[in-house]
Amino acid sequence: MKVFRFREKDLLKMPIKKFWAFNSVCERLQAADDRRMLHLLGAVTNQESFTKLNEHLTERAGEIYVFQPVARTLVVDDPATPDPGLDREGLESLRAHIMRNGK
Repeated sequence: MKVFRFREKDLLKMPIKKFWAFNSVCERLQAADDRRMLHLLGAVTNQESFTKLNEHLTERAGEIYVFQPVARTLVVDDPATPDPGLDREGLESLRAHIMRNGK
């Protein structure tokens, strides 16, 4: 059972039902690989088939990461002008709570 990389000792110790279950899985995996190879061989003989197979495999693989560069902007922080999105009252109440409870 090269597919699962069992050692010969482990194969001999394996229960017979488990062995045949692994055997059928091995055959399925090999059939899937053979089918994939058949698709590839068929695709290289015809440009349209190649394009379809390439799109199908790309769809199955999915997009792992899409890089979109971010334009850098200069941010000038003016301490005189408070940030409207900052909740100063909430921060002050949180600070007071921490100071009262010590945590």
